[in-house]
Amino acid sequence: MSLMRKSLLLATVVLGLSGCATTGQNAANLKQQFQAGIPECQGKEQCDAAWESAQVWVAQNSRLKIQTATNVLIETYGSGQYDPTLSMRVLKEPIGNGNYRIVFSGGCNNMFGCQPNAFEAGIRFNNAIKAAIGAKRTDMP
Repeated sequence: MSLMRKSLLLATVVLGLSGCATTGQNAANLKQQFQAGIPECQGKEQCDAAWESAQVWVAQNSRLKIQTATNVLIETYGSGQYDPTLSMRVLKEPIGNGNYRIVFSGGCNNMFGCQPNAFEAGIRFNNAIKAAIGAKRTDMP
């Protein structure tokens, strides 16, 4: 094998591996940003508004239909085999004293990842629910 081919092969491998490292670091950053931004609501009125906003957000942002919507769970249908379409689940988790965390999760059946990315969708969800909670706070007397 010529020196030129060896150099080209080495450069290709290094670039490929650096792309994986960057992707892994980006995924870790997205996960951390998502987890740090999970919205919390206080009291019935604010939590009802947050929960209603969560259902509207899922309905408007999921390519899949909502399968279940209760007072503690919103869930879309799952994606098909090898399908990168993101399925969504939102839980209303009690944290005490009438306060709740509104927790988004998503996934798909594709080894190469979901479309959209679950953490990116989760960050957008968190921001939307926090905005709804903030709007409700300003409405309160």
